[in-house]
Amino acid sequence: MKTEWGKVKLGEMLRHRKEFITIDDLTNYERPRVQLHVKGIILRDEVPGALIKTKTQQICRTGEFLVAEIDAKVGGFGIVPESLDGSIVSSHYFLFVIDERKLDRRFLDSFIRTPAFCKQVAAQGSTNYAAIRRTFSVMKSLCRP
Repeated sequence: MKTEWGKVKLGEMLRHRKEFITIDDLTNYERPRVQLHVKGIILRDEVPGALIKTKTQQICRTGEFLVAEIDAKVGGFGIVPESLDGSIVSSHYFLFVIDERKLDRRFLDSFIRTPAFCKQVAAQGSTNYAAIRRTFSVMKSLCRP
């Protein structure tokens, strides 16, 4: 028995989360690094709040889809691992909550590594500029038909 799957826009299964905290100078914070070419998210460093200049940051949660604004078009995105739950990122990152009733995060983690997906978000044009610009919706950039 053959079952056909319908097409669903990624934006229907992800919700952009924009919640910010104020950095405490006396607290240490872990910061992730989103590796290029969809190679995952790893610990970049751990720093005291006093050394963080931008005092408004976002907290990452396990299983969220994290997109680096500057490097998105060269595979700067991935799923936040459990080891980085509670780490912080600046406003130059986009965090998306996955609706796991509609999309298994393990499937998304595999799908974002496919050539078809990477081709959709690859840098276009002569400048090959890798950033997602603020004037465009992140979801439009990641969910082109």
